Amino acid sequence: MTGSSTAVLDPPAATPPGVGWASGPLGEVQAASREISRQTARRYRAIAAFAATRPASADRAQGEPGAMSAERWAARAAVLRPVSEWATPELAIALDVSSQRAEDELERALLLDQRLPLVLDALEAGVLHPGHLWCLLEHVAPIADDALRTRVQNELLDWMGARHRVTTPPNSATGCAAWWPGTTPATPPATSPTRSAAAA
Repeated sequence: MTGSSTAVLDPPAATPPGVGWASGPLGEVQAASREISRQTARRYRAIAAFAATRPASADRAQGEPGAMSAERWAARAAVLRPVSEWATPELAIALDVSSQRAEDELERALLLDQRLPLVLDALEAGVLHPGHLWCLLEHVAPIADDALRTRVQNELLDWMGARHRVTTPPNSATGCAAWWPGTTPATPPATSPTRSAAAA
């Protein structure tokens, strides 16, 4: 590592926080949080790239000695089916976490990379922080239609940007619910997103 050890705390030029950049220690807190978001996005992209190097086609066939049981294979998330069963223990060892945590991270990374690329971009740019991801993964990632899912991502991110204030994870959950068919947000968003995408 070269240069100033505090370089990652320098506020990026683009996309300031909704409340603006503070000065002094609070500004350093903001910049550090922005860097955490950026690195979280990079981390998920790298996990997805790792998964791509471990195709399930290289695994032993079902029923062969040493292969994952049919029951365990069927219980895996659909997004993990193309990925080798051995990617999970490799990631668990690399991150020093449990196998379940590693599998959860693999699933989350692949969902973000394959189904929510605009969300991943927004996380890297600092528009979102890691706390916003759960509602997007829960409500937007399952949308089967690629074009509709992209529209929802665009509209939701535009809505969050247009609010000109802090969008907390509960606020973003309300925004997600405004598009999600069959779900009614408990409190309407300040600037209500359209439901046209969900109705299309």
